[in-house]
Amino acid sequence: MAVELGAPYRFAWTVRDASGAPVVTPTGNAVTITLPDQTSIPGGTPVSDGGGSFHIDYPTVQEGLHKFTAVTTTPVFSYSDYLPVNVYRSLIGLDEAKLYVGETDATRDSVMRLTLSALTEKVEAIVGSCIQRTYTNERQPGYEAHVIKLKHGPLPSDTAVASISSMYAGGPAWTTAQLIVFPDSATIQTADQLDFWYGPWKATYTAGRVVIPSAIQLALKEALFDFWANQRPYGTGDLEPGLTATSEWEERLAQYDIPPHAKSLLEPFEQPGFA
Repeated sequence: MAVELGAPYRFAWTVRDASGAPVVTPTGNAVTITLPDQTSIPGGTPVSDGGGSFHIDYPTVQEGLHKFTAVTTTPVFSYSDYLPVNVYRSLIGLDEAKLYVGETDATRDSVMRLTLSALTEKVEAIVGSCIQRTYTNERQPGYEAHVIKLKHGPLPSDTAVASISSMYAGGPAWTTAQLIVFPDSATIQTADQLDFWYGPWKATYTAGRVVIPSAIQLALKEALFDFWANQRPYGTGDLEPGLTATSEWEERLAQYDIPPHAKSLLEPFEQPGFA
């Protein structure tokens, strides 16, 4: 199961020879970690757990999919695994969510947090960004435009856009004071009323709401209640759900749609279209 950004992750493996027997003292035992940006770093010195088993503890520092690879030279051995590292985002608190659905089992908090994060993404897909986050050098298509519609909105303020600049070296750039920002629609114009030119452009800005409307919070709770009730049997009595159960759970999240009564709460906050 995914871990949250900043949390440590234990990568463990057992070195085996060609016959499948564990090797207690392999040579060249090392771990390489491929980060989401495709740079690679060493995993540190493996710690022996006995019987040919080893582990490293890695403090996660980057959001995204990580690849861990353990290799030895004698015997010739290789083992890889993947780890998704997520930034946890939720429109409501964990205790509030558990109270709403009547969940009291603390051993299922990790499953609840995954569900809240996924449902928050579902809600934001309808109403736009709620939890504030910064987008740096986000690509904006076009060559010339009077108005640019940013990919994420609404924006928290009329100073939320730090810069817009051409992707070409030596091209034009506009900073906060040179921009007119419309937070609700996440659109921008130049203060001098001239067009943006020499695009495509790079945009650095913050999206999200200062205040999350009560109706949006309630819609998330209703979606959570609906989803959690249907999936309550999942993982009962399991402190650590296995790979099969976890993949089934995440597949249900991916296919799940917010119920109509919850969507009706979100309708007034849907992001406007833009042509």
